[in-house]
Amino acid sequence: MRKKTYKNLTALEIGEEIKKELGIDIYQNTRQAAYVKARALMCHLLREKLNLRWTSIAEIFQSEGKNMNHTNVLHLVKMYSIYRREDNNLMDLEKRFVFTQKVGRDFDYSKYLEDKYESLEEKYYRLEKKYLDIIEK
Repeated sequence: MRKKTYKNLTALEIGEEIKKELGIDIYQNTRQAAYVKARALMCHLLREKLNLRWTSIAEIFQSEGKNMNHTNVLHLVKMYSIYRREDNNLMDLEKRFVFTQKVGRDFDYSKYLEDKYESLEEKYYRLEKKYLDIIEK
């Protein structure tokens, strides 16, 4: 069976594919080795292949609920070569992510927050309507 190749994915798509491939939630706030190594892989891909800034990578993790800052990202990228030597599965998975150009696509955190705000606002108005319907009865 041929393993799937991932081409020119966005930052969040990379995270989703790593989650699926490894069967773990890389955004979970845990220090277990499997999670740390998976996060290191993602940080490595985002930094080295997409050329994202340290803070932008941290913001991606934060947007998904993971406590992370730019120094955590820097450390994960630095440690990735060690993790990769220890775990051949990481190297195999890394090779399946293909990028035809290093474009420096950056995560648009403000757009993400705007979308999130609109979604929450919509949810708030639906709940408010439901509440008003209940108290009017």
